[in-house]
Amino acid sequence: MESSEIEQETAGIAVVDQCDKLTRSNFADILDEYESPLLCYVGKMVGYNSAESEDIVQESFIRLHKALKEEGCESVKSIKSWLYRVAHNLSIDLIRKRKRQRKHAEIIQNEEKSGGSLERDMLEGMVRREAGQKALHELKALHPEEQQVILLKTIQDLTLREIGDIMNLSIGKVSYRLNTGLKALAERLKEEGVFE
Repeated sequence: MESSEIEQETAGIAVVDQCDKLTRSNFADILDEYESPLLCYVGKMVGYNSAESEDIVQESFIRLHKALKEEGCESVKSIKSWLYRVAHNLSIDLIRKRKRQRKHAEIIQNEEKSGGSLERDMLEGMVRREAGQKALHELKALHPEEQQVILLKTIQDLTLREIGDIMNLSIGKVSYRLNTGLKALAERLKEEGVFE
């Protein structure tokens, strides 16, 4: 038997042994082995708030149990790697959630200080979105080549040279199509009452 065949067979035995361990031993052994290191790792990521760290580690074990039950032990090649990856992802989710909550709290705090600016900002945002939707609608009425140049310039933020390379046009023709397209679009939007 060649060395590569022996390595493959050994790897196969390791997976089978791991599956046997997962299915035959009780889950408490896995919990005992990995709980403390995971709590330490998660604590370093999200801070040592024991409730949050414990929740993340507990959720990691619940997901492991569910994966083994639903997908079989073949779905988990390494228990350690799998648990750390899930705990890491859950920690990142918690960090993002905290950032969103802080941002929301800052918005509310600024709203209380400024007295009504949040509503004004929201209204202005709605007006901008509506104007943007009308602009896209009117853009569709332009010649397809003008549409493409405007989209490449304004949405994709490409240079005239890059647009020329894409459309196989000279920079002068790109510039001309961009200017005529924008002028036509502005006139259409003026007619719609978006611009005065």
